[in-house]
Amino acid sequence: MKKTISTLPWPGISAECFRGITQSFPAHFHEELVIGLMEEGTRTLICGSSRMDIQSGDLFMIPCWCAHACYCAENHVSGWRVLRVDSAWRPARILNRKRNLSREFLRLHDRLMNGSADSRELSDFLARFKEAAGTAPDAPAPAALDLVKSLQTCSSQRIHLSDLPALCGYSAASAQRILSAHTGLSVHQALTSLRVQDSRRLLENGLSLSRTAMEAGFADQSHFTNQFAAVMGITPGKWISQRKK
Repeated sequence: MKKTISTLPWPGISAECFRGITQSFPAHFHEELVIGLMEEGTRTLICGSSRMDIQSGDLFMIPCWCAHACYCAENHVSGWRVLRVDSAWRPARILNRKRNLSREFLRLHDRLMNGSADSRELSDFLARFKEAAGTAPDAPAPAALDLVKSLQTCSSQRIHLSDLPALCGYSAASAQRILSAHTGLSVHQALTSLRVQDSRRLLENGLSLSRTAMEAGFADQSHFTNQFAAVMGITPGKWISQRKK
């Protein structure tokens, strides 16, 4: 498995390439909108209530805070590219098979990875992409989003279900019910996603792996490494190395 990351000069934007991927990714969410292009193989994406097979040449979108999981057949190799954008826009269509947009995304992504793209190219593509994908009429369920943001404020702590009423204002049973109904995640899975997101920011600020594990709320560095790799597809050490290139 190989993952390549490009750090871009614009806040809230990053480009990544995944190659030779055979692992599945458990249910999790991102704070950013993810736009991706499948380049090799087939993956099954479960995003909210939608389940779809993504094939080579397909563009796909994962809205911010949308719980999703990605699976592949055993020993089946796949590869894709993604663009992470700090945006609250929610697409009406998760999958897009317009080949002209796929080709345009590929050209833009190549230029972003080698540092030759400018901000106007990026903004022009995003505008055309939004027009083609449409905007979802329904926003994230307020109760679920409120709960996730409450968990975000305390995710660095060691949390037991019995702590939830004091920390978030929800009983353990209510929190589990709301998250399961609206995101498909358990409280533990939501906390893991939030901690991984927080650990990325800490690593970007130069903290060591051991300090990041502690600050983000993981039990220890080994637990942090395993959970980060499960969600991000790469160990935190390799993630740091890629961002320095």
